Amino acid sequence: MSTAPQPEPDRLWTPADVATYLQASRSWVYQRAADGTLPALRIGGMLRFDPIHGFNGYDDRSCSDTEREFLRLNGYVLDHGTWRRPS
Repeated sequence: MSTAPQPEPDRLWTPADVATYLQASRSWVYQRAADGTLPALRIGGMLRFDPIHGFNGYDDRSCSDTEREFLRLNGYVLDHGTWRRPS
């Protein structure tokens, strides 16, 4: 069994990191980034994700149970249907 990547404050995640952590396909990660439901950064031609701060405002209606667990484990709270990182 492989270990999912853990958030590192000094490193952005690749789509493969996110897919591994969420146990989803890379194509699912790209689709969610493209439709705006998964917060992502474009750096040149690369897609990157901030595992520590990048999920503020993530809409709970589009979350799977795995995504909810990911957000909870990373300190996010559900506030009126939107995931937020406490200030």
